[in-house]
Amino acid sequence: TRPYARVIYLKSVDKGPVALVQCDLLTGSELVHRRVAELVADKTDLDLKGIMLSATHTHSGPGNLSGSNFYLMHTANAGGLDMKFFDFVTGQIAAAIIDAYNGRRPARLATGSTEVYGFTRNRSILAYRANRNADIEKAEDIRKAVNPTMHMVRVDCLDTESGAYLPAGALTSFSIHGTTVPSQNTLYNADVFAYIERELEWEIARKYKTEGFVHAVVNGTHADNAPDII
Repeated sequence: TRPYARVIYLKSVDKGPVALVQCDLLTGSELVHRRVAELVADKTDLDLKGIMLSATHTHSGPGNLSGSNFYLMHTANAGGLDMKFFDFVTGQIAAAIIDAYNGRRPARLATGSTEVYGFTRNRSILAYRANRNADIEKAEDIRKAVNPTMHMVRVDCLDTESGAYLPAGALTSFSIHGTTVPSQNTLYNADVFAYIERELEWEIARKYKTEGFVHAVVNGTHADNAPDII
């Protein structure tokens, strides 16, 4: 459950390049975003607007990375910007982007959405019921009064040996509050999203006998959505 940065680099024939960057971090950071863009500028064709930086919202991630004093004071055991750690994290993210750029190949994309119930619950059901537009049926079940929609962008890249397009990566967005690790924990941890990320990576490796598949999972509008662990 160590924190990782995962990157999917995309460039169409008629539009500029984008890097979909998913990080096992508590939150995004404009400071991190701008520094990463600076680090990759000379080694890729990406600029700031082409880098989507997102986080899983693990509460066990490092908090001393923000450019905001509010977040610096409320997301870590001790407030303040840790420049040494900031340089390490931004360097790691930049390295992942550069690796994705250097490994680019012809690819095919597919997108899809589905509803997933049973893995999340509404942790504030009384507040949900108080909404004027609350769904009457869903308000009776904490496992239905959630945002169940999972979105995925799948990327298959050309395998030069076989000539086939094989799964290379996927970006998944799902609304769930990644906070199953208790606050007493003192180790950095990717929390619940680590299982969503790695289970698919392991399954693709097993099924297709390939290595390097990247499953980048980003936190959607989690709001009252919490892991269904009760």
